[in-house]
Amino acid sequence: MSMNLFHLWNHNKLGKRSLEDVIGILGHQIRALGHDAIWDPENDAKEDGTYDLKFVLADQGYNWIVEGFTDKIIEIIAQAYSTGARFICLATEEPTPKGFNHGISREMQLRQEKFPHAAKYFFLLKNQPMILDFLVHFHLDVTLYLKD
Repeated sequence: MSMNLFHLWNHNKLGKRSLEDVIGILGHQIRALGHDAIWDPENDAKEDGTYDLKFVLADQGYNWIVEGFTDKIIEIIAQAYSTGARFICLATEEPTPKGFNHGISREMQLRQEKFPHAAKYFFLLKNQPMILDFLVHFHLDVTLYLKD
């Protein structure tokens, strides 16, 4: 049995609200498979904009994070990864050549540009290849492997 900790601290208040159902449904599915699933709204950015976050380490389970990354968010993920945290990314936006969701806003363009920089810290199954779905849309042959 593994612990699965869901993170929404990389989203604003509206973004968090729009993802609550998705996280809830996925959490119920993980529990139905016999694993623990937790989303702690207190595990978030502080009011002053600083972070004091908790992460599940590799020997405990996985950290689930929904895409939407800035340089600061990627830095936090990289630091947690360096201390033993493993991440699974739940991507909810449609990748296109113009950016997520057809590049309808500059934010969607930037989010897609930043995604590959964060993706190097995301893995699914030990020693099993994972083709990033959005890269397949661009006909790029990229495979990631879980690092020990």
